[in-house]
Formats: sequence, C-alpha cells, structure tokens
Amino acid sequence: MSILIKRRAGILVLLLLILGVVSCKDDKVSLTGLEKKILPNDSAVITGELPNGLKYYIRRNKNPENRAVFYLVNKIGSVHETNEQRGLAHFVEHMAFRGTKNFPGNNVIDFLEKAGVKFGADLNAYTSYNETVYQLPIPTQDSSLLGTGLAILKDWAQNIEITEAGVNTERGIVLAEKRQRQGLEQRIREQSLFNLLNGAKYAERAPIGIDSVLKNAKAADLQKFYQNWYRPDLQSIIAVGDFDAAEMEKKIIALFSDLKKEANGAQPEEVKIPQIEREHYQTVLDEEIANATIQVLHKYPTRDKIESELDLRNSMIASLFNTMLANRINDMRRGAEMPFLSAAIKIESLFAGLGSASVNVTVNLGEYEKGFKTIMRELRKIKEQGFNQHELDRAKASFIEKKDYQFGERNKVTSQNYVTVYVNAFLKNVPYPAAEFYNEFYNLHIRNIGLEEVQSLIEKFYNNKNRDVYVMAPSTERDQLPGIEELEKWTEEVGKEELVVQEEKKVNKKLMNELPKGGSIVSETTNQEMGITTWQLSNGAKVILKPTTFRNDQILISAFSPGGSSLYPDKDYQSAIDAVGILSRGGVGELDAKTLSRVLTGRTMTVNPFISENYEGVNASSSKKDLESAFQLMHLYFTQPRLDKELVAGILKEAKDRAQKRYSKPANVFADTINAVMFNHHFRKRAVQAERVDMINADTALKIYKERFADFSDFTFVLVGSLDLNTLKPMVQQYLASLPGLNRNEGTKYIQYTYPEGGFTKLIQKGKTDKSTVTMILDGTYQEEPNLAGNMTALRDIVQLKMTERLRGTEHEVYSPGISMSMLENSKRYELRIGFTCSPGMVEKLTMAAKDELNKLVTNGASAGELTKFKAEFAKSMEVQLKRNEYWLSQICAKLQVGKDLQEITEVASKMEAVTAQSFKETAKKYLHTNSLKIFVLSPESGQ
Repeated sequence: MSILIKRRAGILVLLLLILGVVSCKDDKVSLTGLEKKILPNDSAVITGELPNGLKYYIRRNKNPENRAVFYLVNKIGSVHETNEQRGLAHFVEHMAFRGTKNFPGNNVIDFLEKAGVKFGADLNAYTSYNETVYQLPIPTQDSSLLGTGLAILKDWAQNIEITEAGVNTERGIVLAEKRQRQGLEQRIREQSLFNLLNGAKYAERAPIGIDSVLKNAKAADLQKFYQNWYRPDLQSIIAVGDFDAAEMEKKIIALFSDLKKEANGAQPEEVKIPQIEREHYQTVLDEEIANATIQVLHKYPTRDKIESELDLRNSMIASLFNTMLANRINDMRRGAEMPFLSAAIKIESLFAGLGSASVNVTVNLGEYEKGFKTIMRELRKIKEQGFNQHELDRAKASFIEKKDYQFGERNKVTSQNYVTVYVNAFLKNVPYPAAEFYNEFYNLHIRNIGLEEVQSLIEKFYNNKNRDVYVMAPSTERDQLPGIEELEKWTEEVGKEELVVQEEKKVNKKLMNELPKGGSIVSETTNQEMGITTWQLSNGAKVILKPTTFRNDQILISAFSPGGSSLYPDKDYQSAIDAVGILSRGGVGELDAKTLSRVLTGRTMTVNPFISENYEGVNASSSKKDLESAFQLMHLYFTQPRLDKELVAGILKEAKDRAQKRYSKPANVFADTINAVMFNHHFRKRAVQAERVDMINADTALKIYKERFADFSDFTFVLVGSLDLNTLKPMVQQYLASLPGLNRNEGTKYIQYTYPEGGFTKLIQKGKTDKSTVTMILDGTYQEEPNLAGNMTALRDIVQLKMTERLRGTEHEVYSPGISMSMLENSKRYELRIGFTCSPGMVEKLTMAAKDELNKLVTNGASAGELTKFKAEFAKSMEVQLKRNEYWLSQICAKLQVGKDLQEITEVASKMEAVTAQSFKETAKKYLHTNSLKIFVLSPESGQ
C-alpha cells in the first residue's frame, strides 16, 4: 500500500491558442446594457405550461440510444417545513417508492426492474433544501414503457399512498439512512453551519430531519405535507431521450392536464441568507480530525443565478480569478519547502445569495503560524503587486480550451446532463442557452477581459464586515490553537514584511529539444468483427487500436508490462511502490515540475506512469490535437525520469505525517484491519505505519523505476477512442517504436499469499459515531467451468437483490447494502463482500438475517422472476457500457493480461442470458459456504 500522498503524475493542461487572440486591440465589445440582455433559451427544447401550472421541458437526444430520462421536479424541500415537520419532505419522498394509487406496494420497483431499470442505481430520488426530485431512466424501444414511465411520474405527483402501516414500515429505513450519514462531516456541519449561514433557517432544516419528528410522525402528518405542497403549479416534468419530442409533448399534455391545482394554494417561502455585519471566531474540535485547518471567510451578497449576459461575463471573470489563485498555490506546493499540507484561496457562491472570499490552509499540528503566514503573505502579494499578463494569459487559455472542448462534444452530451440543466432552469427560473450561444459568447468576451477587471476581485478578501474565522483541529489540540487575536497579530506582521517581487515569465522551452530516432511497425493484423487493429513494433512492443465514434475527441491510452513491485524484496518494497509518487513531483528530463506545467500549457492531456504489484505501465488520455505531446511526455517519463533531491525530504515528511494521522479516522482502521487479516498479516498487506516511510530510499526508488521502464519488448499499448490510424502511425513509430527493447523475457512474480481459513467475527472499536459498519466476506478458490463468469455475476447481483429485500425491505434497519465480487485469474480465488451500516444493537440480528438469505439461495436457488430482473438489468447496462471508451479500454487490458480472447467482450450479455435456475443453484451451492463467513464489525469505542 502506497503511503505517499496520491498526486496526479499527469498534468491536465489547456490550449494557449487564445494568446494570439488576446493581443488583438481592435475587436472591442460594448459592455453597455449587458445586465438587460437576458440569455436566450435553446430552441431545441420544447417547453410549455399547462393550465394547472405544471411546466415541462422536452428534448430529443440519442446519447445514449434507446434510453430516456424522466424527472418530476417539485419546487418544495426541507426549508419549507415547519418546526414540527423537520424531515417530512424527505420522508414523503421515501413513501413514493412504497406504493401509489395505480402502482400499489412494490409494483413500481418490481415492474421497472423487470424492464432493466435498477432501483437505487437508476430509479431514485433526492430531497434538498428547496426541491424534491424523482428520477426515472427508462428504455425507449417499447413505447408502452414510455407511457408507463409517465404514469408513474403522475402518480408520484399526486397519488402517493401514505398509510399508517406504510409509514411505520418505512420509518426504520429513513432512520437507517440518517444513521448512515452520521460521522465527522455531519458533526462539523452541526458545529459550524448556523454561523456560516448567518443564522438562516437553512441551518435548522437539514433534509434528513430530526429524530423527534422521524420517530413520531404519523401518516396524517405526511399526508398533510404532501397535499399542501405537491401541486402542479410547483412541479415540472422533464423528459430527455431517444424519442419523438413532439409526440412526447402530446402525451404529457394529455396525461398531466387533469392534475388538480389548489385555487388558493400557499406559495413556498423564498428563504434568503440575511446579510449581517459581524465578525465570528469559532473552534471546531473532534478527535477524528487529523490535521488543523484555518479557514477565513469574507461573506458578501451575490447573485446565485446566471440570467443575463452580465451575469455570464462576471462568472467568466470569477473563473479566471480562481484559476490564477490556484496556479499560485500550485507553484508553492511544487517548492522544496512545503509550509502547509494544502491550501486554497477562492471566491465562490456559498448558498442562496451568500458569496464568500475564502482563505483555507491545512497545516501540520503545531505549525499554525508558519502555514497561516505563508498563505496570507501570498494574498498580500496579489493585492499589492497584482497578477501579471502572463498569469492572465494562462488562465484564459485554460478557460477557453475547456469551453472549446465542450463545444466540440456538443452532439455527445448525455441526456442526464441535459436534464440537470433543465432542473436548474425550473428551480431558479433561469435561461438555458444552446451550446452555440455559449461558444460564441465565450470566444468574444474572453478577449476583452482585462487584468484590472480580474484583479479587482481581490478586494473581496478585505471586506471584514461579515467575516467568519474557523479553526478546525483534533480535540487534543484544544489548548494549542491560535485565537482570533493571535491570527490578527500574524496578519499584521505579514503586512509589515518587505515583499519580494516574483515576476511570472513566459516559458519558451519545448518538451523535446531533440526527437528520438524512430522505429518501425513490422506487422499489422486486423480483427474486422471487433474493429481492432494490432501493430507489432520493431522493439517488440504491441499496439492494440480500437477506433470508436462514441466521443468526438477522446483518446484513452493504457500500457502495461509484467513485472511490478513483486520482483523486489520486502526491504525495497516501499521504495518500489512509491517510486512514481516521488519522481512525478520532480518533473521530467531537464524540466522541473513548475517549468513542466508551463511548457505543457496549451495541451489537454494526462500522463500517469504506474508501478503496481504485477505490472508497470502508464495511463493517459488526450485530445486528438495533443496526442503527439502525450506521446512525447510518455517517452520522457519512460526514458528521462527526474529525481529532484531538494524535494525528497519534504515529500517523506509529508508522507510520514499522513501515516501517523491515518488512524484518526475509524474507516481507515477498519479497512486496514480487514486487509491485513484477509492476507494473514503479510508484510505487503499490513496496515500503514509511519516507520514504513523510513524504508523509502529515493535513489533506490529511481533505480527501480529505471529498471521497470528499461525494456519495452514486452509492453502492450492499448489505444481506444477518436483514432485515425494514418495520422497515428508516424507518431507510434517515432515515440513508441523508438523505446528500448532488450528482450529480457521478464515476467512477474505472483506472491503466494496465505489466507485465513474458516469463519470468524472480528470486532474493531474506533470512533464515537453511534453506528456500526459491517463487512461480511465469503472467499475461497474456484475452478474454471462453463459459464462460470455468468453464474458468478448472477450470484453477485441476486445476492444484492436479496440483501436489499431482507435488510431494507423486511428488517427495515439498513438503508443501502452493498455487494461486490472479485475473481483473480492468477490465484483462482474469489471473494464476495456484503457491506452495510446499522445500529450497533442490531449487528447480530442483521448478520444472521444476511446469512439466512445466503443459505436460502443455496437451498432454493433463484426464482424465475429474480433471474429475469438480473438478465434485464445486465443487458440494459451492457448496451450503455459497450458505447463507452472507458469500458473498452478496461476490458481489452483485462483480457490481454490474463490471456483471454477479446471476443469475450461482446459475448458477455449472451453469457448472462445463458444462466439458468439450475446453473445458478449449483454455483450458489459451490461458493456460498456460510460456515466460512468472515465478519468484520466497526463499532464505536466503549463508553461512547
């Protein structure tokens, strides 16, 4: 397990073409009256309002094909509850899935699951402060399903069945969801939210509710809330997908026009954050907080919606400003001395018209002054010395390239993304412009945003009329924390310092000053059925190519070679697994990390080398125009790694500190314990300890890295996406075929781990949250047999179904049980995990219930209905997955690494269809040995 901070070795960088534009002096844009120019709506969207007040948004979209997304949006949420109703908005949302007038009981869930719509993953809802939203993705091949989907939305709108029996049944599930959300973040919110929101009602209206209401609410209470607020004049239907939009409009009008509108229905209160003049200082202490964070927020009123051209232009200026601030912080992090663990300076909209100019710095315990002064010093530099034109140019380049890339993918936008836009349009009553408008607006206005406009935003950090200061730290630091007077003193001392001017200079260096001598492609084979081409290179490497049209401009790359950390003894293990983490912080070749980031400005790509247990390689992505740069950077990472010894001490100090504080979080203790026990405490699987950092030797790490990337004769490169093979061929010859090929014929070493036998229960007591987390594990060896993959997948999914039905549906004590299955080809081992959160007092009962369901599957197998649901859900999921570049890349790599036929990728659905009741029952009998269940339980410490 790596114990260094995980950082992206690749760098996402953005197009600098804008630099040629910003120098133009003639193309000025008039800013007069921008506040009056309301953004235009996208004409591709059909909208309307029924006589009863219900609004609708309809758009045809074929991404994904044969799918539609339906939403019912209610402009009502937890902030509209009375004191006696806190939690009822969310409770009503739960009741929608317990039954409606025309779909009683579980008929909604049962019907849709048989059609391939999975409850939780697809069919779901959420309640927030100002809205309650129901989502229903549905297949479109069967037109009757579309009609049924709309009928379900209508029932949710006004025909939810709320009975006393149903409320009493669902109550436990609502409380279980509330319990699952408890923990450190919830405790921090409880301590700080009231002051953060200036005492606004929102602070007392958490959507999950309060126990006194949830435990005592009656059906009549929920019914009253439902009848009062679920009204067509507060509702919207959103339908986006692969259907005829005009026909969809007719269906919505016909179906929803008879929803009843209250003649004198009350309008929900528009709750705003009060603007007050006050300074507030607060410490937030908790034993699970690992490090100390000082947060200073300068709060001010702001617009919380983008409605006019002025709003949109102001959002551009704020984005540029935040990018420039982030770049300053990133440069500080790349230095030899790291005065803080993390930091951020930014302006943002907090909530409901409340904006914030915030300074956040997280420091090691005891280093409060050093970290705080460093970040305040940088803030002062920006105020007094300002940004320079090179910084603005970089930020503009980042902004416009991101927007141009999005515009290039405009015909690949998913239906879900469109729905999100229209939900916001309805809730905030804001426009929803087309991609073409945004593209023209951004490219026009980016040229005319000047340095003074961006720089002026720094003044928001010097408005102390409404300032909050929070110091968050472990409870043990109570007496060491700086007070407001001390923070003020440090700020004053920084203000008296003599500042050093550090000018941003344009970097003109190239990635490669001299290109490598290219190799050649010695053979080419094509699998026409799979659409896959293979090139054999002169250095022995293979290149597997899968061109697709799923995206307009996305190329994904993964390369691997057998080897990895398994080839090194335990004494070098930590150096091996952290080699990439150390070297990636140093840059590459002659370019340190700071210079590299500037050289790469103008390119959209990521390049991430890795060394895992059994492989070394690289994961990368690129746009088409930046593919050559991605290949160049890969070549440099492979052949010219850079160890910056000035950074090593800081990197290792940071790693040791992180390891020492890892166990402040109960979840880390739990995960590390499970991992160690399941591998019989093998050295390489043991929990992270600070002393392991002392085993890291930077020179050894560099040596291992060079060894791992010395021979490419056994490397396989897989490329998927927007590939043009004629354009790609010379790049492959130049940058991949030129890599050294030593023909070492080196393999990997599969470590012979041992595993605990038999069943047991292990209790881990850590933390103070009143909940238990349970992980139940069934593991062992398997033997290859016909359609084992199909039957094991069915086993996983039907165990998920049974656990949800039993633990949530029958016991009413678990919100969302999770199931995972892994099968390791090299060791022929499988592992089935069942996880859930519950009350500490219910652990024994629920683990016995879970065990009972497993035994029933062994005895009875799966019902015909359960197999039908499994096959339908899997088939619908595969239709979508097979049109994603990420899926093809992962599957091609996985098949190649274990020597499987790539044809299996497209045969998965047929394997699932081949699962029978008999084959499932035989598989359950072979692998669900409940007497070998290993049960791990995380519960609060005694006395909590």
